Amino acid sequence: MKRLRELHLIPVVLFAAVCLLALKVLGFVVDDPTPFTAADTAGPSPLPAVALDRAVVKPADGQGSAAGESKGSWAKQMFNYPDVTGSVKDAPAPRLDTLPELPSVKPASPPVVLPPDVTGSSGHGSSKPKEPPKPKAADPSPSCSGTLVPLQPPAIPPGERALLERLQERRQELDSRARELDVRESLLQNAEKQLEGRIGELKAIEERIKAASEKKDDGEQEKLKSLVKMYEVMKAKDAARIFDRLDMKVLLDVASLMNPRQMSDILAQMTPANAEKVTVELANRATATVRTPSPDELPKIEGRTSMR
Repeated sequence: MKRLRELHLIPVVLFAAVCLLALKVLGFVVDDPTPFTAADTAGPSPLPAVALDRAVVKPADGQGSAAGESKGSWAKQMFNYPDVTGSVKDAPAPRLDTLPELPSVKPASPPVVLPPDVTGSSGHGSSKPKEPPKPKAADPSPSCSGTLVPLQPPAIPPGERALLERLQERRQELDSRARELDVRESLLQNAEKQLEGRIGELKAIEERIKAASEKKDDGEQEKLKSLVKMYEVMKAKDAARIFDRLDMKVLLDVASLMNPRQMSDILAQMTPANAEKVTVELANRATATVRTPSPDELPKIEGRTSMR
C-alpha cells in the first residue's frame, strides 16, 4: 500500500508517451509507404533553389598586375605618394561560364475535377441530376387608370395671391410696430428710473430744508419765549405803552405766547384801537391754525340712530 501511494501519475504517463513514440517510429521505419507524387497532390512544383557558390577565378599574372596598378589612387599616380592607406584590392568578379546550368522544369498538368454523383461515392446509388432552378415570373406592370397627375402644383389665383401679399405686408407692419413699442417701453423704463432717482434727491433736499426750518423755528421760539418772560415781568402799564408802538406781526407772536391773564391786563392799558386790532388778529390766527385733515386721511363717518 505504501508503494502504491508513493507511485506518481506523471512519470507513468511520460513513460507511456515515450513507448508510444518509439512504436510509431518503428512502424514508419519497417513499413515503406508509397509517397504521393507531386503531380497528384499539388500543382506545379517550385523551382529548385540553386545556391550560387562564390567562384574564385584566379586571373593571369599579367592581367592581375595590370589591374592592380590601374586601380591605384590618383594621388599615387600624380604625385608618386606611397600607398599607406592599407586598402585591399577588390576581388575579381566571378565568370558566367563557371555557373551551373539550371534544370528545366516542366509545368505540371492541372488537376482533373470530376463532376459530383459520377463515381457513386455519396453512398445513395444512382441519383438523378438536379434540375436547374426555374426563372421567377416578372412582376406585373402597374395598371394605368388613365388619369393625368400634374408634376407641378397648380397656379395660385390672382385674388388669393393679392390677399397673401396683403397679409404679408400687414405682418411686417405689425412686426415693425411691435419693435417700436419695445423701444418706447425701454425708453419709458429708463425715464422712470431717472424720475425715481430725481424724486429721491428732491425728498432728501426737502428733508434737509425741513430740518433746517425746524431748527430755525426752535431758535426763534426760544427768543420769543425770552421776550415773553420779559414782558410778563414788566408792569401792565409799561408793557401796554410798548405794545402800542410794536409791529403787528411781532406783537401777535409775543401775545400768542403770553399768559392770557397777564395779556388781558396789558390790553386794558392799551389804546382801544390797538387793543381791537390785536384782538381781531389773534382771533383770525386761531381760526387759521385749526387742524385741517390731510388728503390721505378719510373723513370720519358719523352714524345716525334710526328711529323705529
